[in-house]
Amino acid sequence: MADGEKLLTDEEMQAIEEVVASGGLEEGGYNVGAAAEQFDLTAADSRPSFDTTILEQINERFHRHLRIGLLRELKYSAEVEMGTVEVMNYGSYIRNLPSPVSLNLTNMSPLKGESICFIDPQVVFSCVDNWFGGSPRPLSAVAETRAFSATEEVVMKKVRIVVYAALLEAWAPALRVQCEFVRAEPNPLLANIAAGNDLVIINRFKVGNGSDALGAIDIVHPFDSINLVRRSLTKTTGPKRTENRLEKEWSKRLANSLDEVLFEAVVNAGELPMSLAKLNGLKVGDVISLQDMGRSELCVNGLPIYEVQIGSRGDNAAVKIVASPWLGPLMSENVEEPTQPVEAEANDSLGEGSLDQDLIRSIPVTLTVELGSAKLKLKDLLRLAQGSVLELDTAAGEMLDLKVNGTVIAKGEVVTVGDQLGLTVVEIVSPMERIKPV
Repeated sequence: MADGEKLLTDEEMQAIEEVVASGGLEEGGYNVGAAAEQFDLTAADSRPSFDTTILEQINERFHRHLRIGLLRELKYSAEVEMGTVEVMNYGSYIRNLPSPVSLNLTNMSPLKGESICFIDPQVVFSCVDNWFGGSPRPLSAVAETRAFSATEEVVMKKVRIVVYAALLEAWAPALRVQCEFVRAEPNPLLANIAAGNDLVIINRFKVGNGSDALGAIDIVHPFDSINLVRRSLTKTTGPKRTENRLEKEWSKRLANSLDEVLFEAVVNAGELPMSLAKLNGLKVGDVISLQDMGRSELCVNGLPIYEVQIGSRGDNAAVKIVASPWLGPLMSENVEEPTQPVEAEANDSLGEGSLDQDLIRSIPVTLTVELGSAKLKLKDLLRLAQGSVLELDTAAGEMLDLKVNGTVIAKGEVVTVGDQLGLTVVEIVSPMERIKPV
């Protein structure tokens, strides 16, 4: 649209005026009658959002140091609940304070303005009772005009010192602050750390538990003082602890001792599936090829940790680590699982009062051979990797046990045939004893 050109022509404007004057508009105005709430920008409830995560971390540390300080300074093992963070009007806060009141005005540089350390009078009374050997308990029927006694003032001062020390420790990881006592103000109206409608942040720690609750210790900050430094506050995941010389020496000795712990690594040569008939026909002089058996494993405490390849080194048997069951694929050929007898066929082969002998002889069993073992220190066991060669304590000609279901059924000796290892059967238990474990 060129400069000076009208958006609507005179004819269009006249048509609109005629429609409006005649009342021809069927619909009402735009968004007339929509629901809306009145909002006062100066209202106290228009408070900004505030992330209390860092303050909660500070309160957690303050809670711990407060309990330690009360026990150390006043011999008072107080039940203190974890601090809560609340944002509210300063006027509403001071109107609900119990009597007698003593607000400890405090400068916490670099925070702007003054903060308040409020100690509930019932907390002071319980500290006095505990100090003189009594049972900490609340004092009932306290007059509003009652003032603190000299003894209570001394106890309150000790509690205030404990609170300041706990604040320094609690704030240190997030922001280094200094606590300076200004004065104790008994009149809340004269403790003007903020205007009545201004927001304050209250960190409250209740003393006592459940029905035995005594009161609270409040740490009150003007909202603006915390808001101004919130970008400077550092979130912490916990203090970084440095080991001292004795702890380092102890850790070093412990690590060295653990490295020298001996473990027995056992090599199972593998499992060889065979039928019961073939097992029953096993005789002295038969040679079982260890290479024909299934996967050979290196086990520690009964747990297979490596797959190994069987070989020899000098006069002793040895294994070479080829893979881990958890870290790598299996390197040896998979042995097919023996086919289990089908229940229907078994039932067809059964006669009344008798069993089919051929069926029994065809039951599959698993023959296992423990090739040998080796003693390893923990540090050497952890250094085993693919390609490592481990020499076993088994020599060629030494007797080994052949087991079925963990029961010895024969004994054999390891022999070397070329580059391969085999097991020659030299002793067999009786056939009846061999059948028992099956």
